[in-house]
Amino acid sequence: MEAKEKAKELFLNMHYKCSLINGNPKEEWKQAKQCALICVDEQQQFIIEEMIGVDWRIRKIFIDELEDVKQEINKL
Repeated sequence: MEAKEKAKELFLNMHYKCSLINGNPKEEWKQAKQCALICVDEQQQFIIEEMIGVDWRIRKIFIDELEDVKQEINKL
């Protein structure tokens, strides 16, 4: 799955959850983007802190892919 597809999927998932809580569509959009970005940050942090036994080059690939996802989320 491409970064753009991952970003859209994560954003739509967060948007749905935000829509259940909030009744303001403009705020839902903003909150969904923030939540999606937080999720990606958490994934990156997990890779840095918890995957210590994995070669750093492989971890860098995962982190770079997630960075691409963040960029795509910001474009939404």
